[in-house]
Amino acid sequence: MDECIVNYASEHYDLTMSLKDPLHPSFSVFLESLKRECTKRGLRFLLVHEAMVAETIEKIRIGKLSSGFHLDFFSLWHEANEPFAKLAQTIQDCGGKPINSPHRSRLFTDKAASHSELTKNNLGVPRSLIMRQGLTEKTIRQMIVGFLSKKNSTWEGGLFLKKGNGFGNKGVTHIKTAVLEELIPQVQKVL
Repeated sequence: MDECIVNYASEHYDLTMSLKDPLHPSFSVFLESLKRECTKRGLRFLLVHEAMVAETIEKIRIGKLSSGFHLDFFSLWHEANEPFAKLAQTIQDCGGKPINSPHRSRLFTDKAASHSELTKNNLGVPRSLIMRQGLTEKTIRQMIVGFLSKKNSTWEGGLFLKKGNGFGNKGVTHIKTAVLEELIPQVQKVL
């Protein structure tokens, strides 16, 4: 990360939020509510979307813009040089406070790490087999056998296969069989 220039006369926003598509209907109610609450409290709010993310990063880096708190709503932490992840990191590096730190966000994008953290804190997760892409058939077989042999293992409802760094509904597959020879080809197809 390049050095950040601090300029107290810069344009400051109390809260910034990153969202790839500001017109996406899934976020419109939350976005309007957030804007309204900021206005009621006299807070300055900036929505950073796809068309302005690179320029915003540069303005923050050179000290022309600053953010107090940042709500990251879009970073794809598992992709190298992803602009929204770079924005959150730049805000933190230049003195702002991302609501979810880049380190923790990066960690929890990885399903294996997030499942481990949830389990460690006694929070339930669905019966899930988490695998990375590019595994050999032998490794897949060993992982499935190990998974099936876990103590207190039940097959009610099947299992969820998750790619280690999948994204949303593209990364989870519900498998309803408990037969090893049927599982292996299904897992290979998903990965």
